[in-house]
Amino acid sequence: MLPLAIDPKKLAVYTTQNLLVPAEGPRAIPLLLDFSLSQAYSLNLQNSEELRRMTMIQGVFIDNSSSITSVSVSCPITGQTITVAPGHQAYKTLFCPYPSQINFFSTSGIVLKFQLTNFPVVNDDWSTT
Repeated sequence: MLPLAIDPKKLAVYTTQNLLVPAEGPRAIPLLLDFSLSQAYSLNLQNSEELRRMTMIQGVFIDNSSSITSVSVSCPITGQTITVAPGHQAYKTLFCPYPSQINFFSTSGIVLKFQLTNFPVVNDDWSTT
């Protein structure tokens, strides 16, 4: 195995607030995204976070059960991308520091359901077929 040499001066560190229930209590943001209108959506939650409606995003529920293509959710600040296979649903942890910016991608051409949570979720993925 080849050891990795990392220059500590170039190491990026992001503050994430995972494994906490925030002061506003557990909340979720339901999203219905119509991928027949666009194959990509971008969401910036800075305004909601500044107004303390939802101070952080820690997880996502992805319902890709009715699709024949995969769907991806990414956090551009951390570079994390989560992909869920067609015919599956999943709960996934997001590493999404403030301000929360999240991108959604699918070529399904249908409406897909998502729930963004401000509380921790257990990573799980299951087939619905």
